[in-house]
Amino acid sequence: DGAITIDDLVDGDITITLSAAAAAQLGTGAAWRWDVQVAQPGPGVWTPRAGVFMVQEDVTRAVG
Repeated sequence: DGAITIDDLVDGDITITLSAAAAAQLGTGAAWRWDVQVAQPGPGVWTPRAGVFMVQEDVTRAVG
C-alpha cells in the first residue's frame, strides 16, 4: 500500500509513500533497498534512481 507522486517531470523527481500498515509489516531497525526502473522498447530496462530507507518506531503520541 503506497503511492508514487511525480514532483518534477523534467528533473525526474518523485515522492514514494508507504502506508503505515505496510511500513509496520516491514518492522523497525532494518535497512530496506528501493529502486525505480524504467522499461523502454529497444534499450530495455534501466534504473535511474535507487536508495535505502529505514522504518523508525513511532515516538509521538497524541495526548488529551
